Amino acid sequence: MLTIVKSTANNAGSFVQRDVALADYIDWLARIVGGTQQIADGRRQFEFASLDPTSSATELLDTSDNNTSRALAWLTRRIDAVDATLMARPLDRPLALHEITPQLFDAYIIEGGQMHVAGCRISDRLFAVCSLVNNHESRVVQTVVDHEAQPVDAQLIERLGLLASGPCGIHPPRMPLRDAVEVVDHASSAARKLGELGELHSVVIVLSRWATGAVEFEVADTTTRVEFADWAAELKPPPIVGPQTGAPTYHLATTHDGRLAAIEQLATSDETGHRLLKSELTKCASTGKLVERDLCLECPVTGELSLKSTFAKCETCLQKVSRQALVTGECGCCRGRSVASKFESPLAELLPKFPALAKHGRFKLSQSRDVFVVEAIGIWQRMLVVVNRTSFDPLHVATGTPFTRQWNSRSKSEWAKLLGRV
Repeated sequence: MLTIVKSTANNAGSFVQRDVALADYIDWLARIVGGTQQIADGRRQFEFASLDPTSSATELLDTSDNNTSRALAWLTRRIDAVDATLMARPLDRPLALHEITPQLFDAYIIEGGQMHVAGCRISDRLFAVCSLVNNHESRVVQTVVDHEAQPVDAQLIERLGLLASGPCGIHPPRMPLRDAVEVVDHASSAARKLGELGELHSVVIVLSRWATGAVEFEVADTTTRVEFADWAAELKPPPIVGPQTGAPTYHLATTHDGRLAAIEQLATSDETGHRLLKSELTKCASTGKLVERDLCLECPVTGELSLKSTFAKCETCLQKVSRQALVTGECGCCRGRSVASKFESPLAELLPKFPALAKHGRFKLSQSRDVFVVEAIGIWQRMLVVVNRTSFDPLHVATGTPFTRQWNSRSKSEWAKLLGRV
């Protein structure tokens, strides 16, 4: 179990420590030094090659619980004789590109395309495991520092497996040896500040892989990429930034015209069957279908988008409106005419332009996005005038009587006389 220990030395900082039984430490160190473990007659032994390069002889080290003192002394002598920096790697962690590629590729789906790793570089980051032996209590305290001899966070130690390490094996260090030697010197100085825990016995450099690079995605003539930089042991595939919308995704697909985008940002038109960006589609207010925006118009009465094919003329004001706005041939604007005062806007500005219209006694008014619909009511006659909201130009004129709902459209040549503009 990892715990925190505060050094009594000035500015030594807070270190993470792990208590290890002396026998377990000896077994761990024997593997780091190059021993191969064997079990013979119930006793733990490690076989070591001779330090004489011309000799094929081997040496056996008994690391059983009742032999820990002699085993530790023997390992100390061998480490001194080798006079080399002790190095290890976390166990069961990815070390090469082919080990991290599957976890990258498995995260992505590229419809109709391919992906590959580009410019990947795997380097070693150095940590030092310092072991302090307390012979009186037959225990070892281990702590971990980084390349600057600063304490390492307990969570990072666990995630990278820095204390569950073994020999480097066939994966040699990827950094200059002088870097490791310098780290050992700094780590030794930091560990000696924890002298109250025991005597510094070994400093083992633990090499953890750091991966940088990019995954490139190609679909037809379009290419995009996502970069990564993280510990190889916990590399998580970063999301792709969708080329069209900037939305994060792990699934790329194309629109019907070949544009690459995040699948979450695509949808299929119910009208044409084309796959497009969701931002290019809208729900038709008249049919409920998901359709292309450029196939729609905004209804001047409801303000909602509907397919152009669903528009029809209102029988009263002749505006082109969506099917949704019509009831028995009349649009919502015309059905919504209400009593209005000729002394208030907009009639106060509109009527002076149409003197004959202003002579009527009562008025009703409604408006859409584009027009005012004015109904002027006299004793014997009604008049309906549709005018542009901006210019006040007449667009349609019809007449009727107070005794019927019917309107008779008047020809454009009659407008000037009917409105008193002659």
